[in-house]
Amino acid sequence: MSHRRALWAFVSAALVALAACSTATEAGPSQFTVPAPITAPARTTSTTIAEDLAELPVPPEPPTVVVGAASRSVLPTIGANRDYLGFAPGWDDISPDDPGAFFPAWDQGSISIGGGGDDASWVHDDLRVTAVAIAGVDVAAVEAAIESQESADATTTTNRFATTTTSAISTTTSTTTPTTTIVATTTTRAPLPKNTDTVVIVSADLFAIVAADAAAIERRAKELLDDPLTPDDALKVIVTATHNHHGPDTVFDVNPDWYAVMVDEAASAVVEAVGKMEPAVLVAASGEHRFGVADTRDPLLVDPTLNVLQARKARSGKPIATIVQWANHPTTTFEWSPIGQFGDECAEKGWPARDCSAEGRFFTSDFPGILRKRMQTVFGGEVMYLNGAIGSQLGPRSADVWRVDEFNPLGDGLTVPADALPVGGAEDFRERNFARTQTIGDQLALSALSLILEQSTPITTDGPEWSEESFYTPLTNLTYRARIARGTYGWQQTTTYTCGPRPFSDSTCVPDRSAAQDDPVLTPLTGGPISVGDVIKSRLVHVDFGELGLLFIPGELAPELVIEPPFDFVTNIAGYYTRPDLHSTGPAYEIPGPLSERTGDAISFTVGLGGDWLGQAVPISDNRLTCFDRAISVDVSCADLFAAGYLLAPDTIGGLTCQQLADEPPAVVGVDPQSLLLQALLDACHSAQFLGNAEGAPAGHAEELDTVGWDLLRDIDDAATRLLGR
Repeated sequence: MSHRRALWAFVSAALVALAACSTATEAGPSQFTVPAPITAPARTTSTTIAEDLAELPVPPEPPTVVVGAASRSVLPTIGANRDYLGFAPGWDDISPDDPGAFFPAWDQGSISIGGGGDDASWVHDDLRVTAVAIAGVDVAAVEAAIESQESADATTTTNRFATTTTSAISTTTSTTTPTTTIVATTTTRAPLPKNTDTVVIVSADLFAIVAADAAAIERRAKELLDDPLTPDDALKVIVTATHNHHGPDTVFDVNPDWYAVMVDEAASAVVEAVGKMEPAVLVAASGEHRFGVADTRDPLLVDPTLNVLQARKARSGKPIATIVQWANHPTTTFEWSPIGQFGDECAEKGWPARDCSAEGRFFTSDFPGILRKRMQTVFGGEVMYLNGAIGSQLGPRSADVWRVDEFNPLGDGLTVPADALPVGGAEDFRERNFARTQTIGDQLALSALSLILEQSTPITTDGPEWSEESFYTPLTNLTYRARIARGTYGWQQTTTYTCGPRPFSDSTCVPDRSAAQDDPVLTPLTGGPISVGDVIKSRLVHVDFGELGLLFIPGELAPELVIEPPFDFVTNIAGYYTRPDLHSTGPAYEIPGPLSERTGDAISFTVGLGGDWLGQAVPISDNRLTCFDRAISVDVSCADLFAAGYLLAPDTIGGLTCQQLADEPPAVVGVDPQSLLLQALLDACHSAQFLGNAEGAPAGHAEELDTVGWDLLRDIDDAATRLLGR
C-alpha cells in the first residue's frame, strides 16, 4: 500500500501551513470459531509426512550441496529478553480484533511501525529474521562427511560440519537509554573444500532493508564468523524483507538502538546457518495461488506464481529449510483499527482520547508468519518467505476472502462460493481483521504444502552460482535527497553520487561525501537541505542452481514486468483497465520483456526488495506527475504549458517528458532552448514528486511518488540485460 504517510511526515507541518494559504467504534467481542490446526492435504498412498517425503525421487548421485538455516526474533526487548512473547496470542487461538499483548515501553525506546503508525505498543505474534546458507562441495567430501557422522539426531548441537553458534543478550545501562546488544560466538567449522562459495539468503519480517543497512548486516556476519575458510569474496549475502507493514520502521523513522539489535540478530542467524551446513538434497516445485490477493492500479494483473524450494538432509530426509515465494503485500491489517476498549492503555501511554487507537501500533508478521508456523508444524526446520511482484499495488485489500471449508472450497481463489461466509468477526468478504490474515496464511500454507508433497522434484546442481550487476539511477524524488542529507533514510548513511550525463558508470560517478545544498522549493518548506548527489547506486543479484534460479530486484515491480502478460493484454482494454482514460493502454503502454522469462530458469524466483529498497518501478510510458505553478520560477503557468501541448492535462506532466528533458537536448521534446517554457518544464519536473506526496498525484498514479525516481524501471531493465544477457 502507499508509503507516503511515513515518507513525508517530516515535511507535513510546513505543507499544511502552505495548503492553508492556497474515534474508533467500540463493540463487544465478536463470536469466532477457531479453525482446526492445519494438516497436510489428504493422501491416498500414505498417511504420514515421513512417507510422503520418502516417496519423492532422490538424485542417483550423492548430494553436491550443503545447507544450513537459522532464525532469530527481531522484536524489541524488555529487560534484555523477549520472554513477553509468552503473552502474545500468536496464530493458534486468535480473536479477530485482538491486537495482542500490550507493552508500554521497550528497552530501545519508542518504535514506529514501518508504513504504519507511531509508538508501537502491542505484540500479536513474533517477527523473525531467517537465514539459509547454501554451498556447493566436492562429492567425495560430502560422502566422507556422511560416513563420519556420529548422530543424525536433530536435537544434537554438533552436526556433520560444525558446532552450532550460540548468542546471548546483554544490556548495558547508562544515564540515558539502555542499549541492548546481541553477542554471538564465532563458529568452529570442520574443513570444507577450499574455494567454495557460500550463498546466504536472509529475509526479515520487516518493511524493507536499504542497501547500506544490508551491507552492515553482511559486515557484522563476517566479523562474527571469523572463518579463514570463508573469505570475504566467497561468502555472498543477500538481504531482503517480506515488506511487512506491521514491524518496526526500517526506512523512514528508524529507532537506531532497535536497529542495532536487529542487525546483530540477523548477523547471528547468518553465522549459525553457515555453521550448521550439512549435506542436503534440494527439491522444488512451481504452481499458482490466487487467494487473498488483488491489484488496485490499472492495468489489473496479478502474478499468481507460487514457488517452493526445500532443502532436506541427505541421510534422514528431514527438511532443513523451506523457501516459499509468492507475490502479495503483507498488509492484511494495514490502516485498520482493531475494535476494542483501550482506555487504560491509552491513559498509560498518555495518548489523548482523539488518538486512542491500536491502529498502526501493533507488531505482527501478517500472513508470512502464519505460513511459517504451519509449514514448521508439518516439516520442522526453518521457513522463509520471499515476496515477488507486489508493485502497483498487489495486496489483500481488494481481494475477497471467505471461510474455506469442504462446502465452500478454495476453487480458483477468486470466485466466492454461493453459500460462503465471511471470516470470523467480519460482515463482508473484504473486512479486515486477524481472522482474514489467518485465512490467507492458512490457504497459502496448504497450497505450498500441496506443491511440495505432490509436485516437487529434485534439483540437480553443483551448487549456487552468484552473479550481480550494479547500476546507478537518478534520485529525481527530492524527498529522498532530503532524507539522505539529514541522515534519516534507513539506519546507516546512504551514499549519493554526482554523475554528469548518461551513461552512468563507476568511472563517471563520484560520491558526494555527504555534501548537502539548499533547494529553491524544498528548503523554504522544510528548512532543510538536499544531498548534492542526485544519483544512487544499487544492484541486481541472480543466484543460479541450474534449472532453478533466484533473481533479487531492489524495487517493487508490477506483475506485467515479471511475467508474460496475457495474450489479449494489448487489445482487450476493458478486460484489464477500470479507468483507461487515466492510463496508457494498448501499444502505448510500453513495458520491457518479463524478467522471469529472461532468466532462462525453468523455475524462477523473482524476488522484490532484494538487497535494497528503492520503491515502485513504474513504466515511464504510464508515469504521470502533478504540475504545480508555485514550483515554476518564470512567468509561465501549468495551464500555459498545457496550451502549448507539453502536458497531458492542465495539471499533469508526463514522466516521459521529464525523463527526456533530463536525458536529451530540449529539441527532443520540441522546446525552444531559449524559451521560458523550457525552464518552466524543468522546474515542474524538478519538484513534482516532492510536492505531489503532500498534495496529491494525478488520479490513479500514487505509485510515482513512492519511488526514488522515474528512471528506476529503465535502469533495472538495463542492468537485467547486462546481467542475464537477454
